[in-house]
Amino acid sequence: MNRSKKKPVKLPVALIDIFEDEEVAGIMIARVAVMDLVRRGKISPDMGAEILGMRCEDFIALITGEEVHTIDYG
Repeated sequence: MNRSKKKPVKLPVALIDIFEDEEVAGIMIARVAVMDLVRRGKISPDMGAEILGMRCEDFIALITGEEVHTIDYG
């Protein structure tokens, strides 16, 4: 996976209207998508933090309130 390239995504106008700002909408939607990928075990919390440009500790704190499990018991 090449994580250095960014591709534009066209957000639905309804979502932009709800968030009242296209940049904020993009950030919030990216967070939800990354948290879901971590929850489903598709990516690690470390990768989630990297994708969002956060420190891993900050990402763990963010997802802790979202009931995303970050410990692999397998």
